[in-house]
Amino acid sequence: MDSRRFNGYPMPQVNHLWAAKVLGMELNNNKGPDLINASNDVGVELKFMLSNRSSNGWTVQNHQLRYKNNNFTCYWGLGIYNLDRNVKEIDTEDKDRLEGMVVKREIYIVNYNWMNQFAPSRTSGGTGRSKWNYVFRYAKFKSLPRIVESYEVDKGIVHITRGVREEDFFMSRYLTENSTLY
Repeated sequence: MDSRRFNGYPMPQVNHLWAAKVLGMELNNNKGPDLINASNDVGVELKFMLSNRSSNGWTVQNHQLRYKNNNFTCYWGLGIYNLDRNVKEIDTEDKDRLEGMVVKREIYIVNYNWMNQFAPSRTSGGTGRSKWNYVFRYAKFKSLPRIVESYEVDKGIVHITRGVREEDFFMSRYLTENSTLY
């Protein structure tokens, strides 16, 4: 499969379903952060990258920094995942089959304001079919805040970083039944 297509459609959905499960949250079908927990007004905007990519961080659209408002406490969920094969070898968009190809994930829960340290960068261009003009921020892995707690969960690890209220997560019984504290 073409990596641009893979990273644009099927795999984000697979990663979002996993994150919702392990964080005890729901997918948000409205505008705003990718995950929500309406019972405690918490939202998480997710970004995932393949661990074997040459990239050393996550790309964030500048408008996503406006998801934080008075109605929700927002966080970033910055994830890394490994597959059991190269993207070019994948010939399916089936979510269950794709999930079966995931070997491991790690997600870092980060305070929402942390992203403000990265300068906005305008990107524009076009093809014969479309034109674009976006503002991105490029968050660096090496700049992640210090990890204060880590939990082993199904097919991965959840890292809670400095500045995150741990009690905003694991609101379901998932943590106590299926996870272990590192």
